[in-house]
Amino acid sequence: MTNDPPTIDGIPIRSESIGFSPAELIACGKCVRSNPPNRLNCFYCGELLELPAEIAAGISFKPVEVDDWEPGVNIIVTDGVARTNAQSIASAVAMDGDLAESVARLVPPFPIFRVRAEEAGEVSARLERLGLAVKRVEDSSLVPSKPAVRLKGVAFGADSLTFYPFNSEAVVVARTSEVVLIVVGAIVTTTAESKLKKKRKEMKEFDEHLSTSDHSVIDIYTASDETGFRVLPHGFDFSCLGERKSLIAAENVKVLSDKLRELIPGAAFDRSYANKLEILDKVWPRTVANTSKGIERNWFGVQRALGSTTTNEDQFTRYSRMRRKLI
Repeated sequence: MTNDPPTIDGIPIRSESIGFSPAELIACGKCVRSNPPNRLNCFYCGELLELPAEIAAGISFKPVEVDDWEPGVNIIVTDGVARTNAQSIASAVAMDGDLAESVARLVPPFPIFRVRAEEAGEVSARLERLGLAVKRVEDSSLVPSKPAVRLKGVAFGADSLTFYPFNSEAVVVARTSEVVLIVVGAIVTTTAESKLKKKRKEMKEFDEHLSTSDHSVIDIYTASDETGFRVLPHGFDFSCLGERKSLIAAENVKVLSDKLRELIPGAAFDRSYANKLEILDKVWPRTVANTSKGIERNWFGVQRALGSTTTNEDQFTRYSRMRRKLI
């Protein structure tokens, strides 16, 4: 006599349960449908499920990607990176391993996620359990659509700065002790244009042109201002540098940032934007605008010109305003 399991047409019949019992299922608080207890979000509507904390902590959680037009909450890491590692970050919030490795090497502060408001609490709690200190900053606090006040010049006084805004006769005077933050970075704009021509009823590319502009930028904030003053190399009068003024605009921006740091040692000084581009491109992708010049007819037949412009201006503004929110 053998103890072989019963079969149907030679296929063994499983006696153990392979699913969850009705008592184990979790009802969604939004759509009321039942979900297995190994999920954090409702399978049907995406709502976070109300799970016991000990169960939720053991389930990997991947935040829903937030579209540009949607209001989001930015999760900012402010401290504690040295107390964690890439593997724990990747496991807790379902982050790509290579990106987690990059994050684990960064010096805070930096954004790590942009999420929906209803998921901000879960993401923050998971990161805090790893030993990271985080802060939530809403999109509305960063306002990249509201540009910084662009400057055409700066004058240095004994204990003050005079800002000269573009397209305005008004000036703003601030004591050096009132300057709380200086952020240095770069605005990079890439324009790609391709020409297509019609050949045998098909449009084929025959010419492509790519151009890139890379400008250093300085944002300056005072204690009473969260919009900031911005220095760009083109259109700015660098005569305030005196004998240190160079014939090269990019060098002048660096000299100006060094001078600001020397004269205002009490202000926070951030030159780390370029080192954080990998995570910034993930959290706040660069802006891409597509253009079309329509269809043209010439000696070579029918042609169409298409183009796109990619810029990190909004991204840098978000980063700069984020730093101001943390002061």
